[in-house]
Amino acid sequence: ILSMAELLNEPDEPIAWLVDTLLPMGGLGVIGGKPKAGKSTTVRNLCLAVARGEPFLGFPTAQGTVLYCAFEEKREEVKRHFHQLGATDEDQIFCVIGKAPHDFLQKIATHLDALKPALIILDTLVKVTHIRDMNDYSQVMQALDPFLHLARDSHAHLLLVHHAGKSDRQGGDNLL
Repeated sequence: ILSMAELLNEPDEPIAWLVDTLLPMGGLGVIGGKPKAGKSTTVRNLCLAVARGEPFLGFPTAQGTVLYCAFEEKREEVKRHFHQLGATDEDQIFCVIGKAPHDFLQKIATHLDALKPALIILDTLVKVTHIRDMNDYSQVMQALDPFLHLARDSHAHLLLVHHAGKSDRQGGDNLL
């Protein structure tokens, strides 16, 4: 238990940004949208920008290794798309493609020390969390807690790709 005096007198920690002012290192983010809106294209461009230390959407990036997990598309589709985007074998991007195992977090954790990724992308969230009802706040928060700890413990930014619902809700409310 900390007193307010102790809390307020702690030195401020500077924020390390993966993508300046958008994606913090050790943070958890979500990119969402309707099907076929360009979510995977956007995050694959982000993969390349971070791997190369190039700007993303006009924002500076910190260069680092990327772990991209594609759980919805075929291996050949992912390969073709990265090729079309100009990826080369020099880009420090590592891919997990296929069905997400139920023990995904345990399996991936064994590789994080060796990879030391700056960015981890899970495309898509629903395929890796196995949540029964994405509209049940308590289920979602309980399922996301280990992912938040993964981001903080690895110091990587963990970006979750997520689908928007089919209803006509507005803004961020349209995410499932």
